[in-house]
Amino acid sequence: MNITSVTTNYSNEQIKKSNNTVKTKSVSDTKEVSTNNKETSSKKSQNTSSKNIKKDNDGTTFPVPYIIVHLYEYQKVVDAHYAKENEKNMSFSNPEGHINDKYYNKNSPYYIKDLTQRERVCCYNAEMTVLDGRSPAIDPYDPVIQKTFGHGASEVLWNEEVRNDLNNTINQLFEENGIVIPEDTDLKLLADPFKYEIHASGVDDALAKKIEQVLNQGKNGLFLYMHIKSCNPEKNGFDTPRQYMADVAYQDRAFLWTVVNDLTGYDMRELECKDGILYTPEGRNLWEIVKENYEKKSSEGTMEDISIWTIFDEYQRFIGYGWDMETEIGLAIGYKNGSLYDLDTEYGYGPGQTQWLDNKKEQMQKEWENYQRERKIEIESQSSVFTPSTISYDEEEQRANRERLGELLQNYQKSVSILNPVEMDEKFRKEVSEILTKMMRDGSAKPLTDVVIELHQNKTAGFDAKA
Repeated sequence: MNITSVTTNYSNEQIKKSNNTVKTKSVSDTKEVSTNNKETSSKKSQNTSSKNIKKDNDGTTFPVPYIIVHLYEYQKVVDAHYAKENEKNMSFSNPEGHINDKYYNKNSPYYIKDLTQRERVCCYNAEMTVLDGRSPAIDPYDPVIQKTFGHGASEVLWNEEVRNDLNNTINQLFEENGIVIPEDTDLKLLADPFKYEIHASGVDDALAKKIEQVLNQGKNGLFLYMHIKSCNPEKNGFDTPRQYMADVAYQDRAFLWTVVNDLTGYDMRELECKDGILYTPEGRNLWEIVKENYEKKSSEGTMEDISIWTIFDEYQRFIGYGWDMETEIGLAIGYKNGSLYDLDTEYGYGPGQTQWLDNKKEQMQKEWENYQRERKIEIESQSSVFTPSTISYDEEEQRANRERLGELLQNYQKSVSILNPVEMDEKFRKEVSEILTKMMRDGSAKPLTDVVIELHQNKTAGFDAKA
């Protein structure tokens, strides 16, 4: 049963780096906003929030759109929990054996009941990972995640939360700055993929300019662009609006423009090109400036992990094809009667566009309830992977077991070849099986699957363990 709607393909390093790069709010600080879009759409006046707008040092007022930042909250909880467990584990002479006891030794006084097999694997792996000095992975089946957050992170629910926060923030900014959008007016906000500036249209020029001045603060343009991008209906199985297809076509150029602008400060779209060379207003070859600053930043350790040759290839492609200066390049979103709405689609996060989202929430709730039922059934019927009669953590015995296992396998390997396959005899199989079982009990060998491999009498046996 799948209990999460988003695959968390992010490393722990990516998640932690994102928190250092973009300041995020804690779960407890999340604004309480209405998710009833039908109620929102019935209101003809602009909705405002009585709460003060959160403003970062650079002036950013829009909410962070990246779900990876949301996952940082998961990582903090998981790290804190398993750090405490690791302290307890380290108080035992054999931490690995103690961890194994907690999750796989039903006869141990430390055995933890009421976990599914998948949860046992998750917890075991997490504790062994922390014991090894690394950070545990985020797993939606982790009991810590389930207890703290419920089912796993969902991008659609995160988008909905961001959209509600955006509505509140924009409405309050408009109110504070005396901006009144005429009723039923379709205002369009476009965020370009180069400078991440917000461009307003659908109203008179004076009002559009004032709107742009108010909204273009800090990272607002970037956050709006990334939020619109995250709301692409294609991600949920619906048709892709045209603006998203056009945006994909400009991604390489936007990447190049950003890198060159960061390294030189020049807008390469505005520079003169002669004989395949871009010249600055001072007459310098722009590429020479790119190289100089790239080498300087690389030596200082401040350059992103981008090859100079990757930049050069894109740079040459730009020189060959040129660059149009269309003003409509970017991703746009509509705003009407106090709410943002998605353009050219019925499957968005605005008023009258969320029937699919309501269905998605209902589906997620059913999946969660089914998972809880299946979990209860499994726990009631489960049996321990290991049912040992005696446990020994004697280090000399562990060493002897490893040496004897190595000796047995080496002898077997010497007797086997492609032309002379030799099956394990009954005595060999029995001794190897007994040693592996002891090693897995005391934590000196770790099963690589959730199932103990049986050594059947009439089959050539194999082993699925890591010593």
